[in-house]
Amino acid sequence: MSNWPFTPSDNAAPLADAMAVTYQAYDIAPYAAGQPTLRISCDQLKSILKPRFLPGRHGG
Repeated sequence: MSNWPFTPSDNAAPLADAMAVTYQAYDIAPYAAGQPTLRISCDQLKSILKPRFLPGRHGG
């Protein structure tokens, strides 16, 4: 994935209305920032994830 502009993370957790992606220190921010967590709303993920992977949604 040499064209992928983001650092991937295996640390993702479904929330009631979003997905939380946590990174290790230094992955995307300085150490002083700690372990940053990005919160991505389900609405923003609808066209990316299959419905069965969206929290609170049931796919067929």
